[in-house]
Amino acid sequence: MKQAIVVVILVLLLPTLPGPATALAAGQRGDPNVNKRYDVESVSITGISESRLSADLRAEIQGLVGAKYDPEAVKALASRIQAELRRYSVTYKVRRGERTDHVKVVYEARVERNPAFDSRLPPLVYHSYEGFSGALVPAFETHHNYFSGGIVSNSDDLLERYVGFRLRYEHRRVGTDRIQIGVQYDLFHPTFKSEITNALGLAPPVPGTYRRRRAFAPEVSVLPVPQVKL
Repeated sequence: MKQAIVVVILVLLLPTLPGPATALAAGQRGDPNVNKRYDVESVSITGISESRLSADLRAEIQGLVGAKYDPEAVKALASRIQAELRRYSVTYKVRRGERTDHVKVVYEARVERNPAFDSRLPPLVYHSYEGFSGALVPAFETHHNYFSGGIVSNSDDLLERYVGFRLRYEHRRVGTDRIQIGVQYDLFHPTFKSEITNALGLAPPVPGTYRRRRAFAPEVSVLPVPQVKL
């Protein structure tokens, strides 16, 4: 009879005993004694290619393997991964390892659902003789597609002031993060100072001024390493 009672008590208490998952959860709440029980078996990243991260950061991530599980270090690396990626949010999960007292760390990178809108102004230039030069070209990016368009007024680059609009499109992932394509279209109308038009009138062999200028420029870019475009 006593043996039966003992068995019943053990059965009732068994669910409350701390197992690996319970201990790991306690470790994530900050109990250092629990964390020391678990070694990191592997670290992986989903949602992106690891080649998009800097070599130093990749080395730090893999440096977790074989070390004791440290929730603060894992969280700090998630923040650093997110800082290096554009338009991504980064979270992480901790899973049971294949071996006893081991865990797997999985970082998950997801493209932010809200498209980004960038209305930052390019530098505004002023010259006492030429006046102001600048542009208002807002940009919009969503799911590897980048769009920009706006107005330009510039007297700083050429002899004439040109005023018009600029449109640009880029696809920033053509099968891989290392290849991008883009196209830009410009339409400008020039304004020449009287000194220039008078000088052209005195030189008949020289072609005169133009009424408008169009430019259509397709391009292909290759990124041999992140943030370096050729």
